[in-house]
Amino acid sequence: MKLLIGGSSSKFFHLKDFADELENIGIECKLVHDTDFADRQRHFGLEALNNEVPLFVYLRGNYL
Repeated sequence: MKLLIGGSSSKFFHLKDFADELENIGIECKLVHDTDFADRQRHFGLEALNNEVPLFVYLRGNYL
């Protein structure tokens, strides 16, 4: 399985750790800055969907 992970530079450290753990279990990952492909996460997600790339969104915070 191959996985493309895109995120902002402020979250890159955490995403790198996540990608490293996935690679430890055999999932090939490529980590990219979202702005290298589109303007921030919203447009990055739209580009992925428009090109039929499966998209998972990681949300965090207070859900109340």
